[in-house]
Amino acid sequence: DTYDIEDTIQSLTAINKSSAGVYAQDSLSILPKLTAVGGYRYEWVRYEFDYKDASGSPWAAGPVDDKAEKIARVYNCGLIYAYRQGSEVFVNHSKSFRFPAADEYFTWGTLDVGLKPQRSRNFDAGLRHWVTEYLKCAVTFFLMNIKDELFFNPVGGGGFGANENYGRTRHEGVEFSSDIKIKDRMAIFGNYTYTHAVFKEGNYTERDIPMVAHHKWTVGSRVFLPKQVTLNLLGTYVGSRFFINDQANRFPELKPYFLFDANLAYRWRMMTFTGGVNNILGESFYEYGV
Repeated sequence: DTYDIEDTIQSLTAINKSSAGVYAQDSLSILPKLTAVGGYRYEWVRYEFDYKDASGSPWAAGPVDDKAEKIARVYNCGLIYAYRQGSEVFVNHSKSFRFPAADEYFTWGTLDVGLKPQRSRNFDAGLRHWVTEYLKCAVTFFLMNIKDELFFNPVGGGGFGANENYGRTRHEGVEFSSDIKIKDRMAIFGNYTYTHAVFKEGNYTERDIPMVAHHKWTVGSRVFLPKQVTLNLLGTYVGSRFFINDQANRFPELKPYFLFDANLAYRWRMMTFTGGVNNILGESFYEYGV
């Protein structure tokens, strides 16, 4: 419910969402070192929308009493070849989805039941390899072809902003990761991801998708102290990104930023207590920009 500055009711909104699904996953040993994996998911969702404008304004949106139902059927399949203990190569293919959140159907009192679920076809292949007893490395190549990607268009809905669907988009890239264990007292880890995300149809074909950084990496360490205490240090870098509504890539990008966090974790019996400080360096940055 929304109120004005004098605490007078302006509108009442009720959204109910019910969902049900079933999921099956299995693996099959084809050869001693070769395993096939596969799964299937079916999900059904029903939304009920009720809205009433109580402001008395002549420009008020009319009342809403509507329903919407959506269905998703997705699967995954892949092969894993374990060429030695703890090391393997893999390839996977899957379909995935995201239903609109309950509140994404409403914008400024206007209901859009035509908003479609986001769907994607995903492919990834890679290698996980133990170089030594203390060093593990991995590399993964990924490709996601997305249809009807959900986004908020600030100039949609007659200029007031609206949740909409993109056409076809593609996210592709590579991720590297490593984990180094220094005896029993310390571990160092890191990962780097390069992502190329572009529109594949419409007026912005081959333009970068806003708010997706080309470069992102993290590096950190875990220090195992006496008395079941662990010190965790983490640095995160996020590269530059275009503003959320700059589909044409015409404006300067949001600046990259680096954050450094630390925390202590104490394990006592079956419980773990954690306390820490984020952004120790006091970095000023923008996570979001329009």
